[in-house]
Amino acid sequence: MTVEIFNIQRQRVFRQRFAGRQPRLSVETGLIPGIYLVQVHKGQGLLSQKLPVL
Repeated sequence: MTVEIFNIQRQRVFRQRFAGRQPRLSVETGLIPGIYLVQVHKGQGLLSQKLPVL
């Protein structure tokens, strides 16, 4: 599984691969406040979600 985070300008600010089945992921990025897009890639699947950072 790969987690990517993009800023509002669609620039990738974070990318990390995770191995195995993990029910919860903790990502330390030091993001500044704003709106981000989180994409989780697993096999052929893709999940996208907006992430507000306060």
